[in-house]
Amino acid sequence: MAESRAPRPEYEVLAASPIAVVLGGREKLLPPLSIRANRGWKKRLAEAVGETWVTFGQADDYGAIVGLVAGATDTMLDLLIEYDTSGSLGGREWIEDHATDSEVYAAFKEVAAVAYPPFQEARTMPGLGQMLLGLIASVSQARMSSSPASGAPSPAASTPS
Repeated sequence: MAESRAPRPEYEVLAASPIAVVLGGREKLLPPLSIRANRGWKKRLAEAVGETWVTFGQADDYGAIVGLVAGATDTMLDLLIEYDTSGSLGGREWIEDHATDSEVYAAFKEVAAVAYPPFQEARTMPGLGQMLLGLIASVSQARMSSSPASGAPSPAASTPS
């Protein structure tokens, strides 16, 4: 006789559920990445957030700050496209033609919350988000100052004119 399993707890069901996001006014369902695939994506997320946060902290004029903020949507879009290994979001061209910056930001928050569970907690606990970003920035700054220049463009430099 086969063993019967109890139903999965809600958190297990939710963890495997597609991530519902709205882009271009349409709901899109994005499958979550496996642990292995997510590990690489989280590393690139930490690098992007950390580099931007460090650069933002060092910005000393209005133009530099505006460049960083303007490039934020492009960075979030890059990370969304990279996360979407299934093509469920419609691709970069479709998103750029139909979605708004606000939709990209909201979709990015949903993906980050599933990909990196502390972001879920950061959404409900005042100050935790700032603390996590500060931690990522300090680790990134330490790595940047201890390693030779990578030749990678800064977020402000990669912002289209």
